[in-house]
Amino acid sequence: MTDIENRLRDELRAEAQRAQPHMLRELRVPRRRRVALATPWLAPVAAVIAVIAVITGVRLMVGGPPARPAAAAQAEMPQFYVAVQSNGQTSSLMIRRSANGAVVMRVAAPSGEQFQQVTAASDGRTFMLSAVSGSRANRVFRFYRLRLAADGRPGPLTALPLRVRSGSDLYYVSGIALSPGGRELAVAEEGETFETPGKQGLSGLVMPSRARIEVASLRTGELRTWTAPPQAGFPLLSGLSWADHGRRLAYLSDTLPGLLQPQDAGVRMHLLDTARPGRELAGSSTLVPLRTAGAVIGSALITDNGSRVIAWIGPSPLSAPVVLGEFSARTGQLLRVLYRGPGNGVGDYLTNGYLLAADLSGRHVLVSGATVRGSAPLVGRVDNGRFTALPVPSPGFQLVEAAW
Repeated sequence: MTDIENRLRDELRAEAQRAQPHMLRELRVPRRRRVALATPWLAPVAAVIAVIAVITGVRLMVGGPPARPAAAAQAEMPQFYVAVQSNGQTSSLMIRRSANGAVVMRVAAPSGEQFQQVTAASDGRTFMLSAVSGSRANRVFRFYRLRLAADGRPGPLTALPLRVRSGSDLYYVSGIALSPGGRELAVAEEGETFETPGKQGLSGLVMPSRARIEVASLRTGELRTWTAPPQAGFPLLSGLSWADHGRRLAYLSDTLPGLLQPQDAGVRMHLLDTARPGRELAGSSTLVPLRTAGAVIGSALITDNGSRVIAWIGPSPLSAPVVLGEFSARTGQLLRVLYRGPGNGVGDYLTNGYLLAADLSGRHVLVSGATVRGSAPLVGRVDNGRFTALPVPSPGFQLVEAAW
């Protein structure tokens, strides 16, 4: 017996000992075929090949190469984003490619309505839009579902039975967020504020109605409502984003100076536990303490697993004019700066930034902003700290919302 045969036999025995019965499948012997001519020297070669094939098969059944991690797939940049452009009188909905902003298709708003905000599920194909019609107390906010095909082409708009009517309190929709699985829609609503004179010539903002957050189940139609405390002038609710795969909802409260507590003004992030019983927003929420070294929070959202917060902050004496930062949701500490904007506080630099959307991993962020000298808004995406400019809205239009 040759040396190669000995080594093959030993390796086959070792692999066979590691294999378990449940890993093996029954072998079926094929029907024997008669061969007219056979070359004698091919027999040993064929035997060696057969042994190698068996060894390889055992190895594949025992382990095999690891599957692609789910996190790697989630870290891929979404293929498309949907942008709402408005000039205050008309609006348009554009489906664009995330790689370069190329237009796939334009979708017109329903007759008599204007698109306002857009939000997306985690599949990159399901979007939800808000639209408004009427004025003052007769305003009505409606919601539409939009699904994209694999090539980005949109299907028809599907109207939801959910409505928000302004009424005498002049309620309006200040934010929407579709859960990652596309099963729930969160809507932030608040009434209009007005200025009222105070003591000793001081004035403040008063909101007679109570701000609220509603979460609608798109499967059952169930609607849950959390109302904010009845305080003068605050809070204003916006910046909705989902965490923990749709279990908790992050929102921003923009506290305006009021007559009672003017020192409490500022933007804060809170987490609403939607599975917790209760109807009071404050009692069902916890504060996310973002440590910004005195810089104001412009806009922020939480990543899907709830561990990190991405926020535009600035300006402050300790930071650049405006920076896009990533924070720990648990400690509030700044983990890293994702983008500082054009310039370093000299010449044309970013004066404000708007955080539009982020993928599940938080590595790909859709942003917009304005510069000191810029005549059009700055639109782009930040991928692992690198900014890529995307096409700006048409002249006369401003980018209201975008999502992917």
